[in-house]
Amino acid sequence: MSASIQSLPDVAIRRILEYSVSEPLVLPPPPSEPRRALSHICANWRRVLVSTPSYWNRIKFSYGPFNDTSKLLQLWEVCRRRSGSTLLYLDFVGDPVALFGLGTRPTRREDMIFGRCRISIMRSIILPNITRIRALRCLICAQEDMDAFLDMRGGAFDSVEFLDIAFSDEFAVRLTSFLLNQRLAMNTTPFQSFPRIRHCYLRCLNIPIEIHPIDLNLPWSQLISLNLGAIGIPPNVFTMIMRRTSHTLVEGIFRIMFERKPHALLLPRLGAVDMPYLQALQLNLHDASLDQRLFRVLRLPVLHTLIVNFSDQYEEHFNIMAACINISVYSTQTLQMLKIIELPPPFPSPYPPFKQRYDGRRMRARSCHPLEAYFLALRNLRVLHLPCGIYLCVTTVEKIAKGEILPLLQELDLGSIDIQHTFSMIQRRNDLAHHHSLVPGTSSGKHGLIGPCVFLRSVRIVLPVCNLHEQQTIVEKANSLISTGIYIAIYLLESSKFYVA
Repeated sequence: MSASIQSLPDVAIRRILEYSVSEPLVLPPPPSEPRRALSHICANWRRVLVSTPSYWNRIKFSYGPFNDTSKLLQLWEVCRRRSGSTLLYLDFVGDPVALFGLGTRPTRREDMIFGRCRISIMRSIILPNITRIRALRCLICAQEDMDAFLDMRGGAFDSVEFLDIAFSDEFAVRLTSFLLNQRLAMNTTPFQSFPRIRHCYLRCLNIPIEIHPIDLNLPWSQLISLNLGAIGIPPNVFTMIMRRTSHTLVEGIFRIMFERKPHALLLPRLGAVDMPYLQALQLNLHDASLDQRLFRVLRLPVLHTLIVNFSDQYEEHFNIMAACINISVYSTQTLQMLKIIELPPPFPSPYPPFKQRYDGRRMRARSCHPLEAYFLALRNLRVLHLPCGIYLCVTTVEKIAKGEILPLLQELDLGSIDIQHTFSMIQRRNDLAHHHSLVPGTSSGKHGLIGPCVFLRSVRIVLPVCNLHEQQTIVEKANSLISTGIYIAIYLLESSKFYVA
């Protein structure tokens, strides 16, 4: 067997290695690093492994427990040489739990930085290879790295297409938070040094003064995906960014902060926003009840994924469904995923929040009848997550069971007051889907369908408080459904998940 392995041709060895080293190389390498084990099979395998640049150009720089910084740079130099002239994919933000196992998460801030801030990643690694980097993910926080980035000349990163960069003044000694914001806001050259950038994820950590994204002069007109989910922006800045990216943007994540104004006339003007290519949109909305005009100006004709995370401390029963209907009014024929998640307010406010907003007493039905007409238009929706407090009326549930609305739905997350009725809907819906699978071409007829009905594969149900006897009954009924291959998760509002099948 050993002789046959050693005699394999290079083409066969490379085919095997492609499956074994598909993940990025971790520096410093953990004991489970596959390249280490593969290099010890035999001299022939090691030769092929070391001489193939594509196995060494994707590197994740871990912030694990490693004190010898000179050794870190030596390891990097070995990988750089083996990568030849191929483009580099560098990731300086790792996951310590995934790399080193549970119980090793860093407790000191310095331990979360590659080299523990003892080396400059900009001057030691990034700048010497500036023309070869295609993807860059890093945290810029040390004084030397910040200066090097801000002094970058235009067009320097002429190969970078993906940029995930976070700014932090956590370790800056001579540069105060205010000056850091001023330098980032006034210096327009750093992001002009990325002429080919298509995907951008921008974050600002531990900086008390928010940086205005427009001041950064990103190349908006060439961005395909944009993630500003960690930078709070007002609605008018959001619409401004959307207009500047309207001809290219396909995916976007934004965090929108709404402010209270003493009079509606003081609110900034919002014009219509047409996004003809936007397919996936995630909005993190904070206090959206203060200004709901934004949801009526968006025109998203090809949107297939809409995720809305919202929190509101001014209006207890903010009608988030009405907002989502307005956002997706132009994309009812293309929408495939709709997720709406309510979160507690993330920031302190001068206005007191409603008491007991997120406990079981809030679990009561909001208006649900207009949803039936909305769901009727969503013929291609496959994933639907509704927030707590939004209940579907009996007629809507019946039409889902019959496949008259949401015929392609496969994943459902909803609150339920009558769990037995919900279980009945799941059973009848999947029985109908099974019938359709046996009779190809089933369409409108005795089941009142416009098209075929598919199986519900995953259902998550949130219930108000129920006693132990009711829980046992629910578990028994859920067990009778898992034979159809469905995943079921049931949660109590005031506690954690109590059943999964």
